[in-house]
Amino acid sequence: MNWGDAATWVSASVAVVAALVAVAAWRAAVRAAKAAERSAAVDEQTLHSHRTPAFTAMIEEVNGGGWHRLALRLDGPADLDEVVVEPLGGKVAFTRDQYGVEVSEEAQPRRAWVYSPDGARSRLRLGDTAKWRIAPVGRYVEEDEISLRIEGKAAGSAWQVLVSVEVPKSMKEPPRFYSF
Repeated sequence: MNWGDAATWVSASVAVVAALVAVAAWRAAVRAAKAAERSAAVDEQTLHSHRTPAFTAMIEEVNGGGWHRLALRLDGPADLDEVVVEPLGGKVAFTRDQYGVEVSEEAQPRRAWVYSPDGARSRLRLGDTAKWRIAPVGRYVEEDEISLRIEGKAAGSAWQVLVSVEVPKSMKEPPRFYSF
């Protein structure tokens, strides 16, 4: 190679410029790939957020307040493969005499699953209502509402939702004893 020749200098200059362009293109490709990964993660989080289940919960009085039932309706957006419910605060608990209730070492069962009539865990379909018998942990509940932690799973995704439910008057008053 003759460095005194203009063609050699032009060829070398073109090679250096081509190498710089290749490095710049590689760096741009790496930045674009990282941006695409971030965008995909944001899209996945947004989709997950939009699929967060919505519930309506209420405590029903049965037999004039003789006992109570927690009713949990799935309002959307889609069916859930598994639902686990846990009352928070230690004020109410599920009774032991029903399917789907976790019996633990503690005095009161803490968690309950949606179940089928044969006692197996079951799906909760959009618009369906799951029901469990509940009772105050003490003689009565002092609060006007309690919170439920609800864990829902579907298609490999999982959500945790907090739902407040109003406590009926019959659970907030101490039992009355009548004398005749």
